[in-house]
Amino acid sequence: METYTTSTGEHGDVYRATDEYVRWFYAAYPKAGRADRTRRLAPRVPTKGVGGSEISFGLEGVEDF
Repeated sequence: METYTTSTGEHGDVYRATDEYVRWFYAAYPKAGRADRTRRLAPRVPTKGVGGSEISFGLEGVEDF
């Protein structure tokens, strides 16, 4: 069974599970959730204050990691 396909997207390679694999997965693991592949979450506008210089990843002052 082919489990995934790849394509090149704007930000690199995109891996996508095949429909056959998704059907098998949800049949094998019914508690995993719904097999709704058509639902896509709409992009959201970030809330005010998210992004920019206000975000810290705790790496300030690190020169090489």
